[in-house]
Amino acid sequence: MENKKDYIFPVCLAIGIIIIWAGMWWGTFHFLPKEDDWSKRGQFGDLFGSVNALFSGFAFAGIIYTIYLQRKDLKLQEKNVTAQMELTREHNKLSVRPLIEFHYFTDPKDNVRCGIENYGLGPAIIESLICTYDKKEYQFKDRALHTILENICETNSLNYCYNAMSKDTPFSAGMKIDLISFPNTEGNRTKHELAINLLSQLNFKLAYKSIYEEEFSINFRT
Repeated sequence: MENKKDYIFPVCLAIGIIIIWAGMWWGTFHFLPKEDDWSKRGQFGDLFGSVNALFSGFAFAGIIYTIYLQRKDLKLQEKNVTAQMELTREHNKLSVRPLIEFHYFTDPKDNVRCGIENYGLGPAIIESLICTYDKKEYQFKDRALHTILENICETNSLNYCYNAMSKDTPFSAGMKIDLISFPNTEGNRTKHELAINLLSQLNFKLAYKSIYEEEFSINFRT
């Protein structure tokens, strides 16, 4: 319907111009006295020179208006393309956005351990992993932290393992690793409780980003 309405105005305008043009010719031959010679009729026709200028002005105005509409249409198209590109970018971000969560296992029938898993759709890039123990913060890769924990475990006859996470470490979608684990604690109630007690004293803070440089962080306390 809108397309049909767009044609109504120019068609009506064209018809109106034709009617006016034809009316001028008809009026020239029918309203002027018959006895007038053609020179007088020519003089009379010259009076309509201003009408020609008027229509020329209309034509020029129509050209200007057409250019304006084209510019407006181009701006609208550019705006739509920009919006479409932004939607595509947001879609791409969501399609590869990582989602890391901590996991913590204390089942008596299994080894005590804690770690992280990427439940998102895309890879994560590890920025930092900080572990707080005894009110002091350590980078999880720092050997000083693990020396303390290893000494505690050795005193209590616990086995201790860890996976250091360095800056810029890629972490793929679906990937899962144990940060700290205590092997051979399954089925041993004493060691199991000692391992759980040691983990309960640790706080973790993980910062990571997506491949689109979106930044995320999570805190975890066992």
